[in-house]
Amino acid sequence: LMLYRNHRCPCDLPVKITLRDGQTCTGVIINISPWGVRLARVPPMTPGEHIFITLPSIVAPAEAEVRWSGGPYVGVRFAKQVDTRTIALVRKSVSHRPNAKHSDWNSKLRELR
Repeated sequence: LMLYRNHRCPCDLPVKITLRDGQTCTGVIINISPWGVRLARVPPMTPGEHIFITLPSIVAPAEAEVRWSGGPYVGVRFAKQVDTRTIALVRKSVSHRPNAKHSDWNSKLRELR
């Protein structure tokens, strides 16, 4: 059985993450789809943990669930699909950092399922 996976768009956007207990941390979105993101440079997170990610153009932070965690990466699935305008704004983040080295991009890691 093969699961359909949404196309993921590369990006490089620093974001604020709020944990359920109210603590905040930062991370970087390195790819995004309508249903989730891969985060880098975040503290360890446990699959099943619920978090909130502050995204551009969304008034309230997007609720999400940690689906997997491996090394410095975390795969997150949004509770509600993110609109195309928000994805476009996040995608443009790559061009905001023209000298960014995308060493956090690792195509061998499994994605959200």
